[in-house]
Amino acid sequence: MSRVAAKPWVDFLDERILRRLQMTATRTTTWREMVPNRADGYVWDNGVQRNAPENRALRPSGAFLSTVEDLAKWDAALETDAPLKKATREQMWTAVTLNDGKTSGYGYGWEVQTRAGKRSVHHGGSLPGFRAHFARFPGDQVKPEQILWQLAAVWLPGVDQGPANGWAN
Repeated sequence: MSRVAAKPWVDFLDERILRRLQMTATRTTTWREMVPNRADGYVWDNGVQRNAPENRALRPSGAFLSTVEDLAKWDAALETDAPLKKATREQMWTAVTLNDGKTSGYGYGWEVQTRAGKRSVHHGGSLPGFRAHFARFPGDQVKPEQILWQLAAVWLPGVDQGPANGWAN
């Protein structure tokens, strides 16, 4: 990517995506740069919790630092033609056809699935001490508060899932 863009990947990403979307807290993973409010990761080592070891990531592999607010900006942008046109998003969210004619279940950087008739595009990742997963349901208007209470009801017996259309204010 650096050769095609004629600049380092980090600079290309910042210029073309992050600044345009005002994602001011998102950056590629760095262990040297001071990052305000950075969370530390921890791992279990023989039953003892320890600081997570430093991890080197190859670019462009992912390995981002971000916030919920910036991820919400990214999610909202994926409903518009900035930074990607609809045709590009559709191509990105379509399973790649392999040489033998079968599809892979993977698009351009996204896992592509249909479950119970609902199309989803998602991808997860982890670094020592951290794990995240980002999922989208293109075309569906997912209500976060409804998901929250349904999830809580699964993990916390007795929690009411709320009305079918989400919780009223």
